[in-house]
Amino acid sequence: MSALGGTAHVSDVRAWIGERHPGRWSPSTIATSMADLTYPGNRSSQYPISRRFLTREGGVYRLRSERSAQSDHPLINAEAGDTPVELPVEAGTRGNTDPIDLDRVTKIYARYVEARNALLAELNLGRDSNRDPLAEFAEWLVAALLGGALAPSPVQAHWDVEAPGVGKVQVKYLANSGNERWVNEHPVRVTDLMDAYAIVFYESLLPVSVVMLPARHLAAIGPGLGKRHPNQEATLQLTRANYVRLVGEPEVFRPLGVRAWRAPGWTEVT
Repeated sequence: MSALGGTAHVSDVRAWIGERHPGRWSPSTIATSMADLTYPGNRSSQYPISRRFLTREGGVYRLRSERSAQSDHPLINAEAGDTPVELPVEAGTRGNTDPIDLDRVTKIYARYVEARNALLAELNLGRDSNRDPLAEFAEWLVAALLGGALAPSPVQAHWDVEAPGVGKVQVKYLANSGNERWVNEHPVRVTDLMDAYAIVFYESLLPVSVVMLPARHLAAIGPGLGKRHPNQEATLQLTRANYVRLVGEPEVFRPLGVRAWRAPGWTEVT
């Protein structure tokens, strides 16, 4: 829709997709998808209200001005020639309650495999990796931010990236939906075989920030966060409130060795 100026008929979208992705979707599938992505839309749509980015007046579709904040993320705001992304159903519903269309799901999965392999190739990781792509991307991102190099082995113990001025960095990731409440939290555990511990934070699968903690000075960070759990020299029970402070209060935590970066520009927080 952005490539068509934000306003279009179904026939315009069909023609645009047909030129760039011939045979991928039938005309009826395109029309149904546009209807399902229209706000407020019909009750049969499996897309959450917050993700319905079209409005319709008569036969004319328009992009909503109050689109989801996620649509501004560089990984979603794709170029005009990219394959459209199908958004997930409402969180908590565990998918469609209709009978499974195995053929359709298989085709969507094949697109996922194609996109995953393209990502790994772009990161120069090849097709041989069977690891979680979120973990692969997290390690690559930290290496890129620090000007470092990935460990020779993808299953290297205790560290994943080695960077000048930092040393060996263990990289983990934490994925949540982006809501005010986290479903997942993160137990930080450091050893003498690492110099720093970096966490890449994903919201709805999009990387939004990186926080790096000094492994040998972890004990100084816990009290600053009001932590009372034992063994703070080697562990830190990270909650959402802790994350917000670590990223939002650099004047407090940067002197303790904490570093943070934020999307979309990935500039370091100072």
